[in-house]
Amino acid sequence: MTSLAGTGFWTQFSGHTLQTLVEGVTTTVDLPLDLTVVADDSTLYTVAHISGELPLGMVLQDNSITGTPREVARETAYKFVLRATYNNVINDRTFIINVTGPDTPTWKTPTGLLPVGQNDTFFILDNSPIDFRLIAEDISKLKN
Repeated sequence: MTSLAGTGFWTQFSGHTLQTLVEGVTTTVDLPLDLTVVADDSTLYTVAHISGELPLGMVLQDNSITGTPREVARETAYKFVLRATYNNVINDRTFIINVTGPDTPTWKTPTGLLPVGQNDTFFILDNSPIDFRLIAEDISKLKN
């Protein structure tokens, strides 16, 4: 068996960004693990999510994080801690996965001239107040 002293299971330091993902795209993020240290008996080896948030729609499965990241209102960094354990040796690492892809709102107000004047005319007289509502929808709000 390979010695774990000083090296641990991880090939990246804490704080490493594993990947930047696009919302709604199914993907698998392989974990930066050195599995040569468990070559003798991999049944004693585990990886667990111990704190922080994985991207919504994704789960830790074996040696990867897999799934479809849900839609985000803005680019979001998910910071979490994983624990690798083998033969009573524990190594924790903090990782980050970024999820991008916020979409622009969809305009519901028709394009073109706006009927802002009295009786829905397309003009106003000098110094006349305007009270008109523009409407847009955020798709991510509708899905939640």
